[in-house]
Amino acid sequence: MPKVTDRQGRPVSGQMPGLVEAIVIDNKDPDKLGRVKLKFPMLPEMPESFWARLVMPMAGKKRGWMTIPEVDDEVLVAFVHGDINHAIVIGSLFNGVDVPPYAN
Repeated sequence: MPKVTDRQGRPVSGQMPGLVEAIVIDNKDPDKLGRVKLKFPMLPEMPESFWARLVMPMAGKKRGWMTIPEVDDEVLVAFVHGDINHAIVIGSLFNGVDVPPYAN
């Protein structure tokens, strides 16, 4: 998997503990693996992520429930072993722009 670089092409590395909000900037995975590219507002030096995998209920060989976030959706991201080069989208978020389809 390619390493993330900043605008000057320098590697961006380090640990990212906890969960981070991100914005989906591309959902047309060229390898058809259901991945998305992300922008992290809290990391302006990182213009975009590599293709990040998505958590899906019951994912497995030829089965699972698949919902791909749309471009500009806000998502919540975790990092495998805290490595910023291995982001996994764990869910989508409602916010002041994207509101639930009905109120409870």
